[in-house]
Amino acid sequence: MEPPRRAIAVERSLAALILAAAAAAAWATRDCELSSHIQNGTPWLAWIEARQPSRSLPPSFHLAAYDPVSRRLSIAHLPGKTKLNDLPPIEGSSAAMTHLRADLPALLEEDEPSVETSRILKARTNSPRAWLSAARALIVGTLSGDGSPLENFIFALELRSVRLESLRASRMPENAGSSELLGRVLAKDSLPTRQKAITAEVLNGVGEAGLASRASKMLRLKGIDVMAMGGLSPRRRTLVYDRVGDFRRAAEARDGLGCPSARAATRVDPSRAVDVSVALGEDCAEAFGRAVASGP
Repeated sequence: MEPPRRAIAVERSLAALILAAAAAAAWATRDCELSSHIQNGTPWLAWIEARQPSRSLPPSFHLAAYDPVSRRLSIAHLPGKTKLNDLPPIEGSSAAMTHLRADLPALLEEDEPSVETSRILKARTNSPRAWLSAARALIVGTLSGDGSPLENFIFALELRSVRLESLRASRMPENAGSSELLGRVLAKDSLPTRQKAITAEVLNGVGEAGLASRASKMLRLKGIDVMAMGGLSPRRRTLVYDRVGDFRRAAEARDGLGCPSARAATRVDPSRAVDVSVALGEDCAEAFGRAVASGP
């Protein structure tokens, strides 16, 4: 069965626009800051403004750091109206950083804005409509001398090669401006190799008996020391929280969980007395199957 003529026309238009945009990008990249960072292998920083559908809700602001060498994107949700001047020194920061925008769905209290923002940015790289819009903006921007669409376009091209699981999301505490945590989560280099086993707590946010026990067994098989199990308010999605400022620990626990939809995020909380908190949601109940042993 032949594809409809309209679909063929759309594909051809999209291909033509992307080719034209790529040509414009090739001509203009000599003046592009992101292109310079990619060539030099240095981190590139940008602001992200994330908005929900309701106009009554203020946008959330994030600081993004992209490392072109490791192809790693870190996104930190900043509290309140944090300004660049309030932040500790960060490699690659400047007064005129690129401004990106992400349109989020309506978020629930359980959602982490940085996780949802990273998910939306990644999803756009698979959207033909988004590429059409970016290509048009790039061509117009090139003709008018506006360089921001170019950086957006190149960033989207780079982001296509970044796995969703490699996006590092975090939420900064209220004292982010005076803390070294932001510099650490956005740093190009990782922390030294850990010397001890990861400690974790597993919290059942589904209300289904046995889910926390099942998850704990899976984590222990991966060498993660589960210190406690308990309950949690009902939630749809599973999040693994880094409580000590080392995202790799949460990522390792997430990977060992065996739930493909689980996401990880840094949200430091020394009072938890563990490295990671696993907040189990309905998605992992589906992944584990409904027949689980008795337990929290």
